[in-house]
Amino acid sequence: MKNSIQKYIPFILLCMLFISCNDENEGLFDTSAAERLDKNITEVQNKLISSDNGWVFEYFPHREQNIGGYNFIVKFDDKNNVEAYSETQTDFSTPVSSLYDVIARGGSLLTFHENNSLLHEFSTPSPSEYQAKGGDYEFIVSIVDDNTLKAKGAVTGNNLFLRKLTTTPQEYLTKVSQISNNILGKKLFLKIDSGYANLAFSNRNITITKGLIGNTEDITIPIVFTTTGVRFYSPIMINGVEVSELTFDSNKLINESASVTIEVVDTPIDMSISWVTAARPGFMPQEFIDVFAVAKAAHDPNFGGAFPLSDIFNIGNSSITFRIGGAIASHGLDFSGVPGEPLQMSITKANPGTNWRFVPSFEPMVDIFIDNSPYNVDITDPTAPILTSVANPTFAFVLQ
Repeated sequence: MKNSIQKYIPFILLCMLFISCNDENEGLFDTSAAERLDKNITEVQNKLISSDNGWVFEYFPHREQNIGGYNFIVKFDDKNNVEAYSETQTDFSTPVSSLYDVIARGGSLLTFHENNSLLHEFSTPSPSEYQAKGGDYEFIVSIVDDNTLKAKGAVTGNNLFLRKLTTTPQEYLTKVSQISNNILGKKLFLKIDSGYANLAFSNRNITITKGLIGNTEDITIPIVFTTTGVRFYSPIMINGVEVSELTFDSNKLINESASVTIEVVDTPIDMSISWVTAARPGFMPQEFIDVFAVAKAAHDPNFGGAFPLSDIFNIGNSSITFRIGGAIASHGLDFSGVPGEPLQMSITKANPGTNWRFVPSFEPMVDIFIDNSPYNVDITDPTAPILTSVANPTFAFVLQ
């Protein structure tokens, strides 16, 4: 009997210790957990309605942040109304209003529970996106300081921030729009010891490819635009310096110490449009006309003359497009400005396009443009720019 009792003594002591600790922890607080949560909810709600101009909500919708971040302005009142603005609007003058609430669910949960075309833009499914864009409409909110709230996406788990707005929504979003217009659609080049390195930039994500700065794998940086430049989803090391945001200045993105510089480069002419040119003297150099003649002689007989290659073709809008009878054959091209050379443009090869597999003889016509890149661009007449190869000045052509 004595042995049996001794066997349970350690268990009894452990239980006594647990009960003692529990009593000690309860004694640390003058109120219950439920009361503390109610108090926190009240504090969060009061903080939300305290900003006369509202809050800048830097929102990264997807759990992997693969579509980058977007700016919303949210203004709350004490009747659970919220007015929302978004940088995705074409007109910032009119907010979209709906209801919100702050409730208890794993903390103080801010929920936009009534449909709002702006706040639910990334979380509303469609026939083509049954999981929407992976966005949240409910967020666990905590107070950081008088000017900042931290929000955690209930679905994505993304760490987000609301920053007190000191201007009007229209002023803030207009400045953000100006910054984004200066950067979106442009090429980014990171300044490194050997010169400049091209950065992949799409869907509001910047990618530093493996080995570019000694990195052992690709580094992808989700960004959100600010009124002065860009802010990263989270700080990241670039060239041995921790960077969390960059300022846009004179077509450069730079950090505070100017130790990290990213050139924002545009093409000297608008290559989003499709320019027209021709394999004729006055438009193309003889070097290209000779290559065209070989391609035409090889191509036309293959189709019995039904799809003859025209000497008029198009360059731009991400491709070079040849006319073959009533059809086309195209190959993707990438057009980019050159860092430090505002009047130069490079052309690189992208993926084959429409009907390209049927026209193998056209490949040399694409390669000749690539081989002679980059080009000086003469825009004396902006309606008919002249592109001259930097390395081979005899290779020059005209676009219209």
